[in-house]
Amino acid sequence: MPGDGPADRLLENGARSLTSAELLGLVLGPGRNDLARGLLEDVGGVARLSQTPLGQLAERLSRARLIRLAAALELGRRAGYPADGQVPCFRNPAEVARYLIARFGNCEVEEFGILMLDSRGCLRRAEIISRGSLTGAPVHPRDLFRLAAAYQAVSLILFHNHPSGDPEPSEADRQLTRRLQEAGAIMGIPVLDHLVIGAGKWHSFSEAGAL
Repeated sequence: MPGDGPADRLLENGARSLTSAELLGLVLGPGRNDLARGLLEDVGGVARLSQTPLGQLAERLSRARLIRLAAALELGRRAGYPADGQVPCFRNPAEVARYLIARFGNCEVEEFGILMLDSRGCLRRAEIISRGSLTGAPVHPRDLFRLAAAYQAVSLILFHNHPSGDPEPSEADRQLTRRLQEAGAIMGIPVLDHLVIGAGKWHSFSEAGAL
């Protein structure tokens, strides 16, 4: 007869039938459900766990468990990448957000970057323009548009992360977006959107009607 433990229920009903703590417990090893539950409570959930430096987790986990956890989190992130050799094309902010969260959603400091698109809305190149601290990253329009012109971008999507996990844009974010939108109009490389990404969440300026 099948058992009623998390592993049995995963095989019987699929991984989605398990709680996050149960899934993490399976990654950490048999009998580690209490450890998994406490870890998630301490860091604030799975999204925040993926942003936690390995050095901090090493205080709670053995080397073998830390390796398994890091590998599992990275596989989860890569699941949001396009297939190898496939160029992503974006039709709406939700598709952009999934791509960005998978690639850049776990950074511990603020990063500001651009997605350079062709005439079909497909990605030519993604670049980080600036890295900063927990609270900001300096952005210079001349550097941004010089790079966009060099890669012959037809249009741009701006993005940056909030290490706090809250994607709500600040007034400085709004002012920078307006300034870069105006610069893009002058350069003939329109800014289509600006996404702020947090802990599994995101804010789109275009979707909010602010761009």
